[in-house]
Amino acid sequence: AAADAVRALGSLEELEAFACRGGLERLALASSPEPLAHGPHPAYSVSKALLNRATALHAAASGEGGTLRVVAVCPGDVRSVMCREPHAVEPSEAAPAVVDVGLGDAGDF
Repeated sequence: AAADAVRALGSLEELEAFACRGGLERLALASSPEPLAHGPHPAYSVSKALLNRATALHAAASGEGGTLRVVAVCPGDVRSVMCREPHAVEPSEAAPAVVDVGLGDAGDF
């Protein structure tokens, strides 16, 4: 499955090689009952899933207790030029969650 292919990328080098070999396009075209990530189009979902995986790999590489903290913020549907959904929140409503992540109240993928 597409989601398993993304989770199987064990290093940043593997992720880069996957993207360079056309993996993004193949995943975007693959039909999967389980979406890789929330998004309006398969290509958007694939890129978001791979960014999430890259973030997890960078965080693992930086080690615990280091001076660098690696985070990705996925605040949901935020009203913007790309998202005009009626349920989307205003940027000012999403901002507190982004600040919480920066201050250490982080979740996980």
